Amino acid sequence: MFIEDTIIAVTYADDLLLWSTEDKYMIVLGQLLNKASVDIEDDNDTTGFLGVKLTKTPKGSITMTQEGLMGQIIETMGLDLAHGTPK
Repeated sequence: MFIEDTIIAVTYADDLLLWSTEDKYMIVLGQLLNKASVDIEDDNDTTGFLGVKLTKTPKGSITMTQEGLMGQIIETMGLDLAHGTPK
């Protein structure tokens, strides 16, 4: 994770997730990475980043959830009611 005054960058394997108060900072960083031969794709959706969902609250804060991954773990471990036996 890289945090600066204007941008936050989170990486995992070959994925990069950027946050900023203004798009121009992300555009400049993307251009710099492209010049350094880094292939950048703009998905404009965080669900592709490890199943992370970002939700902006009415007060302006951001909540990150990873429900898809958690659901897979619960189902795989047999901890869900549909596939397990409650005790």
